Amino acid sequence: MKQLSGEEYLNIVDRYYSVLVFFAQKWVHEKAEDVVQESFMKLIRHSELFGPPDNVSPWLFKVVRTTAIDWLRKSESQERLNKAFSHQKIRAYPQIIK
Repeated sequence: MKQLSGEEYLNIVDRYYSVLVFFAQKWVHEKAEDVVQESFMKLIRHSELFGPPDNVSPWLFKVVRTTAIDWLRKSESQERLNKAFSHQKIRAYPQIIK
């Protein structure tokens, strides 16, 4: 299968961007555009997987959903770390950080 041409890619972005942002807002609210943009980057890297551009819709929705869930997992982990270490004072060691 072939890679998408630039024109095919732009047509897909024009067609699906808004609806994918709306779809992603269910999970990640204000980060929906970031999730969709990351998903479009995955589209560029893996466009040979889904065949002709007409078959991209199910793949894109699945990637946006998975990317949103991954973002939530990362943010929850970061939040737990912040809570765990919030009571401790962390000093920077200039000799280590250069």
